[in-house]
Amino acid sequence: MSGNNIVGFIKSNKLRSFITILIIATGITSLTGVLTAVDALKREVMSNFEKMGTGSFSIVKKRNHPSIPYHQALAFKQQLGCLQSVSIFTNLGNIPVKYGSITTTNPITNVVAADEAYLDYRNITVKEGRMFSGADIASARAVCVLGRNIAQSLLKDEVAVGKDISLAGIRYEIIGTLATGGEIIIPVSNARLHFTSESTSFSIGVCSGNIAQQSIVYQGIAQQSIAYQSVEAQGVSAQGVEAQGVSAQSISSQSVAPKHVDKRRDHKQPNMLPRVMPPRVGNVQVIDNEEVYDVAESVFRAIRRLSPTDVTDFSISRSDAMLARLSKITGIITSVAAITGLITLLVAAIGLMNIMLVSVKERTREIGIRKAVGASAAKIRRQFLLESIIISEMGCIAGTVTGILAGNAVAMLLGAPFIIPWEWIMFAVVMCLAVGVASGYLPAAKAAALDPVEALRCE
Repeated sequence: MSGNNIVGFIKSNKLRSFITILIIATGITSLTGVLTAVDALKREVMSNFEKMGTGSFSIVKKRNHPSIPYHQALAFKQQLGCLQSVSIFTNLGNIPVKYGSITTTNPITNVVAADEAYLDYRNITVKEGRMFSGADIASARAVCVLGRNIAQSLLKDEVAVGKDISLAGIRYEIIGTLATGGEIIIPVSNARLHFTSESTSFSIGVCSGNIAQQSIVYQGIAQQSIAYQSVEAQGVSAQGVEAQGVSAQSISSQSVAPKHVDKRRDHKQPNMLPRVMPPRVGNVQVIDNEEVYDVAESVFRAIRRLSPTDVTDFSISRSDAMLARLSKITGIITSVAAITGLITLLVAAIGLMNIMLVSVKERTREIGIRKAVGASAAKIRRQFLLESIIISEMGCIAGTVTGILAGNAVAMLLGAPFIIPWEWIMFAVVMCLAVGVASGYLPAAKAAALDPVEALRCE
């Protein structure tokens, strides 16, 4: 059968063919559009989580509970200094930014107050210049680091390092720019002078990705013990901790005892805490992430002066748990989109079958003539199957292109990159092929079974 016959059939049934192609295209657009957007966002979010590491977690204020003041966050950082990276930070929100003489188009951008470990926790790299040093934090210097997007927005093609910007009227020197992001980062110590208050809640970020490679002895927390030595072991006096607003009695109030506790005490130092001894692998002491979470919760509960019977009034957000929840949510969205697309394709298949049955009825005499001149039943069957498949695949092409463009448009508005979901394209092609075969088989079989003599008598 020639392609001209198929084109002629489509032309002779323009309206019905167009409606069928439109229905199929709508189903494929909804399918590939939603799944493309979901895939793009999922890849972007998972990429960010993978950069942070599956062992990372953060401690944040729980809704309708007391905030986390700076002195508590600092006490936690001093206690858990054996972790790879502990960062204290808070989001200052949108603050007016001014650069040079620009006044009418000042951007409103997100400003984060953080310490020198923030980039380690976020796993963000510095593109130019440097991040804060310990000296910058200690002296509360008015310096800042710009994310890539805000640097491009403010300074265009200028070299950013060494320039000054103004945040709410306060001048800050740019000491570095980041490879990604659109935020401005300033030292947390400086932010406490100008932007935070007693009610400001701080967050704590912990990156524990390489703990297993370190030889660690945790200074744990024990009930009814005075925590002077655990702090002094890290070079901070007990009086220094109390100066930050956390007393020794508050730290020793309670503990969730972690595993591998060494209960031996130094008799020369009666206030020495029991030590949390990580299990050994060869000559290296290691702990797993679950133990890190237990220790972190235990330490911070003590710092927050919670008794063993008190409900934990802060949240620990684990990156691996959040990633699992994200995968579950995107899986549900994917399933709903797939079911919606399949229902639409089912409706399209019924419509296409009706068109093909009407076509067989209208072309009965043509079928009789073809059979009379030698066309076999197999050729007649193949003709109608190909017509059905081609109409279905035309709808597939239109729907796939529209769906990919629409899905990526939504994803790019949300900051995700442009992607071509080859797996969903192949799925759409196979599904439309199945629709074409299923819709065309019954009409094709009916056409092939026609008696040529009876068909020629049909008017």
